[in-house]
Formats: sequence, structure tokens, C-alpha cells
Amino acid sequence: MAHTPGYARTLAARGDTQGCALQLREVPYWWPAKAEALFHEGQAYLMADRARNAETCWLAVIKDDPLHPSPPDITQAASHQLLGLYATENRRDDAAEVIWETYERTSPADHLALLGMRVKSELERLAPEATIGQLERYVAADRTDWEALRTLARAKLALGRKEDADHDFQACLAGRPDDPRVWRDYLSMLYDLGNQDAWTALLAKVPPSAESESEIWRFRGLLKEKTGDWAGAAQDYRRALNRNPYVMASHYRLAMVEERLGHRDVAAEHRKKADHLREARGELRAAFSELITAAEARENQKASNPDLPTSMRRLASVCETLGWARLAEAWNKLADSS
Repeated sequence: MAHTPGYARTLAARGDTQGCALQLREVPYWWPAKAEALFHEGQAYLMADRARNAETCWLAVIKDDPLHPSPPDITQAASHQLLGLYATENRRDDAAEVIWETYERTSPADHLALLGMRVKSELERLAPEATIGQLERYVAADRTDWEALRTLARAKLALGRKEDADHDFQACLAGRPDDPRVWRDYLSMLYDLGNQDAWTALLAKVPPSAESESEIWRFRGLLKEKTGDWAGAAQDYRRALNRNPYVMASHYRLAMVEERLGHRDVAAEHRKKADHLREARGELRAAFSELITAAEARENQKASNPDLPTSMRRLASVCETLGWARLAEAWNKLADSS
């Protein structure tokens, strides 16, 4: 078995990246260098454009297994690879999970950078022009890579390729009919395009397994509004907010419906919440920029900077408003220790 990594390197040198990955897979879980083998297996898969397989390998590396811990440098390298993949596929929630997994296993000296990455994942998006080629290669290599296909559909839509996007969304639903994100993205596309009939028909087909997605209920509320069912719309918007109480659009629509129902106090409450969320979204970039400036000043002076804890607490307050409680707590903790 000891020859397996060496033979894998030989296959990689020959350009057989998939063969290299398959050879590395043969390294047993108890082997001392298994984490390193998994990391390189993931790299080989990504070179073969098999992103889904690469993701599986790297997730296994960063998983906290006390009996078979991964070396810190390998864990960090796998985390960076995953975050790069998730940026390409615009998967913010999955990126957040990786950041927190890494955060729990790194020294406090790395916490500022990791928390900054968490905020940046909310502020920055790769342009579809920059990612569509890579996504097309991922899908060509593996037609069952539903995450890549879903993101590819969104990229095609952004570039005006509506029919291609529609085709890809339908393929995603056929392959993974219980995925709430596919239903959300496909419904969003049809709604934004003004395709009322197709949107209504698709909304009626959403299965119970996809109802965990807040946007599904917001769309149902919008449909009931169109028929004048204000009480039913209000109920759907409340269900949307039960699943995610930090969606500005749901608070705004509920405020409008409650106003029609004569519930002015309730309407004012939700309008106020919508306003606070809008203001926090607008403040997030400014608060993060302030933090970066303070952190750079501290680095240049090689000494404590009184503005840094202040900027951390300001950013924590914005994160709290937006519903990122764990991130807010981490920023406040970091401010206390600065």
C-alpha cells in the first residue's frame, strides 16, 4: 500500500488526473498520510473538472475526527480549496460552514482573517463572465453535479441565455427534485422574467420537501396577493419569516398586506424591521471598510490600535441586525481580546 501515493504521482505526471485520484482513493483511512492523500485526491479530481468529487475529498479533510486528525496545514489548504470552489459556485452558506469549521480549529491569530472572509463572502460575487467557462467544464465532466449545474443556470440567465438557463433548471429539478434551492432559483427566474403562467404552474408543483426555503412562502404570498387573498398572503409571509426572519422583502410585503387588513400597528412593526434590514445592508460595506483600514493601521504601526476594537464592535452590531448572530458574537469576542 505504501507505493500507492508514488504511483499516483506517476499517473499525474502522465496527465491521467482521474487515474491519479482513483489511485489515491485506495489509501486506507488508517494510513498516517490519509489526510494528505485526500487533499491531493481532491486536487486531481478538480484538475479533471470533477468538482463534486473534489469537494467530497476536501470536506473529509476538514471534518473534525479526533481519532484521525488532519494536520493543520493540510486542513487549511483544503479549506482554501473549498472556499475557492464555493466562490465559483456562489455557495455562501456552504462557504460559511467551512469558515466556521476552520475557525474552531485555528489559533486566535488567524481569527481576524477568517471573520473577514466570512463578511467578504456576503459582499463579493464573482461575475458570471468569470465563472461560466469553469462551470461548463464541471457540468461537462459530471452531468450529476447539480450544484455546478444550478449555478451554471444562474450564470446563463445573467448573461441573457434564458432558454439554456430554463433547460438547466429543469434538469436540476429532474435530478434533485427535493432541493429547495433549485425551486427557489427557478421560481425567481420565471418571476423576474414576468412569465406569470409558468411561474404559477411551477409554484403549484413545489413538494413539501422543499418548503423549508423561505422564498417559496414569499412567492406563495405574492400569488395570493394577486388574487386579493390578503389574509392568506399574510399567513404565507409569516411562514416565510418563520423560516428566515431576516428577509427584508418578506417584512415589506407583510407590512403592505397587514395595512390592507387594517392592522396598522403590526404593519408599522414589519415596515420598521424592513427599514432596519435595508439600512444594515447599506452599512455593512462601510463598516467592513472601516475595519480593514483599522487593521492595516495596526499592522503598519506594529502596535495596538484603539480604532480596531471600535470598528469590530460596529461591524458586530451590523451583523447582529442582519441575523448573523455567531458572526456578531465572534467579532465582539475578538474586540474584547484586542
